[in-house]
Order: sequence, then C-alpha cells, then structure tokens
Amino acid sequence: MTVVSRSEAAEVGKITGLILAGGRGARMGLRNKAMLPLGGEILLARVRRRLASQVSGIMVAVHGDVSDWAPLCAGCSVVVDERQPRQGPLAGLETALRHVPNDWLLSVPVDVPFFPLDLAWRLGGECRDGRQPIVAMSRGRMHPTVALWPGGMLGAVTAALDRNQRGLNDFLRQIPHVRVEFPDEYGGFDPFFNINTLQDLEEAACWLEFLP
Repeated sequence: MTVVSRSEAAEVGKITGLILAGGRGARMGLRNKAMLPLGGEILLARVRRRLASQVSGIMVAVHGDVSDWAPLCAGCSVVVDERQPRQGPLAGLETALRHVPNDWLLSVPVDVPFFPLDLAWRLGGECRDGRQPIVAMSRGRMHPTVALWPGGMLGAVTAALDRNQRGLNDFLRQIPHVRVEFPDEYGGFDPFFNINTLQDLEEAACWLEFLP
C-alpha cells in the first residue's frame, strides 16, 4: 500500500471545500444556522473564511431555493440537494460529489465555527491510498461531517441514499475509512464544538476572545 506524503495529500490545489448548510435548525426554532451572528459576522461567513486558505474553491450545499442563498455565497458555488424529503448531510455530500472538479472534497458543517485552520493539512497527512475518506475525531467521538472525501465516492453515496440510508455514521461504518483524532485546544476547547442551540451560540461567543 502506497502512503501519500502529507504535502501531496493536503495540497490546496487538489481540494475543494464543502460547507454543509442544508440543515433545518430544528433545535434553533427552525432558524437558518448559516445566518446566525457570531463575533460580528454570520456563521456562513466565518466558516467560509476559515476554509478558504485550505482549499482551491468552496461549494455550499443547501436544501431549498438557491435564490435565497445567492446573496450570501458570492464567489462560491451553491449546490442544491434536491432529494425529497430532506435527507441530511449525506444528500448534501452526494450533490457536491457530482460537481467536485478536484481530487478531494473537504466537508465542514456551517455550525462548527472553530475547526482548525490546518484541518486539510492534518487530515491529508493520514491519506493512505487515495480512495478512503479521512474523518476527524475529538474526545473519542467521530465527526463524520468533518472529513476529506475522495471524488470517487459518488457511487457509494448514491447507493446508500437509494436504499434509504441517510446517516453519515452508518455510511462510514460500511466502508473503509481513516480516523484522525484532534486534541483539545486552548485549555480544554473541543475544536469541533457544534452550535445546535442558542445556549451553544452564547458559549461560542465567550470563546471568541481566546480562539483564532
């Protein structure tokens, strides 16, 4: 088995960024999480800014009318998950994989605003044969929406959705993949802190002083 070097696997020109922004925001009173304010900018803008230096271009996967997103995504490609009913991030990944022009797709959800600025480099350093997803972990927990996906994954993703399998965790359990553990940062902060509630949003605002 050939091991790909860290610099080769994480080369920006070979990676397209994917922001998963198609969730319903059920625990937020059906608010659009992408529009939530944090530190003077909306979550979509913050996530996009952190991702931009790590990838060659950015796609935003959404569900619904693309015209609602156009003003927020200037300079990005907006891809629309058209599966009905809404089937979660696996469907967003499927749509993005149909459009991805590069060898790898780096996915992050719009509600994880503090992911590492060297995420692509650290995940890419664990590339083995160019065919397996590389998934982030923290505190012993896998984060399937934070991952490097090979472009050749489209067939497997579509097949899973066609048999009504919607969960990324379940999907990954059925295929070979690599897991990369990320330690806490800055005195005990989970780098994949997830904003699901308004209380989470308030906590995230408190961390802004200490995190880049």
